[in-house]
Amino acid sequence: GLNLNCGADYVQKEHTVPVGHIPADRSASLDGDADRMVYYRFREDQFELVDGDKILAFVMRHLNGMNSAKTLRIGAVYTAYTNGACVSYLRTMPSLELVCAKTGVKHLEKEARKFDIGAYWEPNGHGSVLFSDKATTLLKSNDTLDPLQTANQAVGDGIANLIMLETLFAQTSDGFDSLAGIFRSFPSCNAVVKVSDKSQFRTEDANEQKCTSMLSISHALRPCRQSR
Repeated sequence: GLNLNCGADYVQKEHTVPVGHIPADRSASLDGDADRMVYYRFREDQFELVDGDKILAFVMRHLNGMNSAKTLRIGAVYTAYTNGACVSYLRTMPSLELVCAKTGVKHLEKEARKFDIGAYWEPNGHGSVLFSDKATTLLKSNDTLDPLQTANQAVGDGIANLIMLETLFAQTSDGFDSLAGIFRSFPSCNAVVKVSDKSQFRTEDANEQKCTSMLSISHALRPCRQSR
């Protein structure tokens, strides 16, 4: 198979290096159509993953620094699958607007385009940075070519994101260690649970975090939602 024991999805979900991995200071994996990208490394017998959550936080830290004059609306778009530590980190940036969107890239991209500069990422490494005409004009007037402008404006592009991040490493004091250590992820586990009738499970809010049917499940999950 195309992604058998390799690829971004395998690395991100299994938390392990792909078959044939050659040890390096840092490595990256794409998926079959190259719209996802995750970083990782294996050193001192320990696997270290940099998924879409950490990439989003790293990108937003850079964008927040660009907007010291607060002339642009900058937003970070994430989903209910985003690790709570990432959301907590993003909330430390006072000029940043946060949106939790419904799962699916089309929903994240729609929300990101409402900002002058909007960034969205899923934990699986699928994401981008989108610039409005206003933001692009302002950056050009300042003779600024920011590395984030290499992000693909039309579609998720893992190769463009890899180039963008490597350029950021080269042009700033932030290196891979800064990206990998930007926050410490909260322990989490994703699992697929088979049910006889999934139509019994309904959510009322757009970001799918509140269950309106199967209330016993909703009550059990309430402390988890509140902690975020």
